[in-house]
Amino acid sequence: MVGAGEHDQTASTAAFDLLDRIVAERLRRGMTTVIDTLGFDSEARGRWSALAKDHGIPAHVVVFDTDPATCGERNEQRGRTISKTVLRKQVTRFRQVRKDLAEEGWDGCIWSRQWPRSHPS
Repeated sequence: MVGAGEHDQTASTAAFDLLDRIVAERLRRGMTTVIDTLGFDSEARGRWSALAKDHGIPAHVVVFDTDPATCGERNEQRGRTISKTVLRKQVTRFRQVRKDLAEEGWDGCIWSRQWPRSHPS
């Protein structure tokens, strides 16, 4: 919506500003709101959780805890892959996010363990 395409990383700041405004408006109107991100930004998670609480709406987190090897396999199957270095950094960051979520005061946290899992041919 605010970039030259879905892979335009230069639009990230504007895109997240817009996301924050959309989340705030949906919650103000009492609407169910789903935010789909990697979830690495603890400040953003805190803002979204606080907004939900301010509007009397429960805030839940859904975590897809996928085995790193499976992430690597799925990445190789994508049309546009990320580098192995970036993926390794994401896996490392995710370990900290898992710890942080338990202390952030969410109304619920749903864990979906995605491993081990075989891929259909």
